Amino acid sequence: MVRAALPFVDVLSFQCFAPSAEIRTTLERWASFSDKPVFLADAAHWAKPFTPTWPPPEDRQHDAAVYSETLSNLLSLPACVGFHLCGAYIKNNARRYGFRDAQNWMEPHVAAMARANRDALSRFRREVG
Repeated sequence: MVRAALPFVDVLSFQCFAPSAEIRTTLERWASFSDKPVFLADAAHWAKPFTPTWPPPEDRQHDAAVYSETLSNLLSLPACVGFHLCGAYIKNNARRYGFRDAQNWMEPHVAAMARANRDALSRFRREVG
C-alpha cells in the first residue's frame, strides 16, 4: 500500500512508540525505502509507567529527557523533516496529561522540553549556517 501511494505523497508520517534510537532506525528505514522525507507524528514517553486503564488513575507527564534524546536523534537523520508530539495541550480529568493544567499553570516537564527545542534550534543553525 505504501509503495502504491509513494507517487502521490510528499512526506511519510509515522507514530512510533519505541526507544529513541529505535525511532531513528525505523524512520531511517522508511526514508531509505521510500526515498521520501519522513516526519515523526508522535512518540510520547511517560515519566513513569502507568497502567493502561481508562481513565488513568493518576496524572501523567511526558519524559522530557527522552523527548530531548529523541529530538537529538532525529536531527542526525537528514531525511527527517519534523517531530510532532501529540497530546492534550490542557490537562483534563479524563486524559490526565497535557502541558498546562486547568488553571493554565505550565507543567514542570514543559520547561525542559522547551529547552531541548531551543538547543535543537541552536544546533540546527550552527550546522546549516
